Amino acid sequence: MVETSSPGITSIRHARSSHLHSNDQQSFMRIVAKRVSQTRLSKGFTQEELCSAMNMNRSQLARIESGYHNITLLTLYRISKALQVNPEELLG
Repeated sequence: MVETSSPGITSIRHARSSHLHSNDQQSFMRIVAKRVSQTRLSKGFTQEELCSAMNMNRSQLARIESGYHNITLLTLYRISKALQVNPEELLG
């Protein structure tokens, strides 16, 4: 961040940087969501079957696959093991 003599300009730059960071995070979550869904379907699992294998609530998986749930690394690991893929494959 470049310091300026005008606090207003600095505030605008921080707001833009924060907004871009948020968009990047949302894009990443959508990529992971799509990869989880595509991998599940390619392996022939329904959401219910995958959830049963992981002891997870189907609504939680639906939120993950829609990109509205920021999953933990442990959840990503559990999904990858249930789908028999490396976690890296779900990261895009």
